[in-house]
Amino acid sequence: MTQCDALQQMDAVIHAAFLGAGMAFAGGYRAPGIPFTAAAQDVRGYLDRGVEFLGEFGQVAGRRDQLTLMLEDVAPAVGGHVDCDGLRFRLAELVDQDDSTAQYVVREVSIA
Repeated sequence: MTQCDALQQMDAVIHAAFLGAGMAFAGGYRAPGIPFTAAAQDVRGYLDRGVEFLGEFGQVAGRRDQLTLMLEDVAPAVGGHVDCDGLRFRLAELVDQDDSTAQYVVREVSIA
């Protein structure tokens, strides 16, 4: 088993526990350009609302929403959309990525 496989397996177990506790989601992902009428690809992840971040050369505070997506499920891209918990989010900026997850700043968009 590679380190990447081990990390993905560990993250899957952790996600299942958080999903059972209501602290994670199982939703749908659509790549950029895919119409909303098309079936979404299953994706697991975490939604973090109102995350505070700090700048490197002085304290800069702000609020933003972030999604962490499991790369075992999808290959997400900026401009893609994730539906979870009755909400829809557009992936606006990649913040971080490792062998198992990708974290994006997101913007909530209307489902209608």
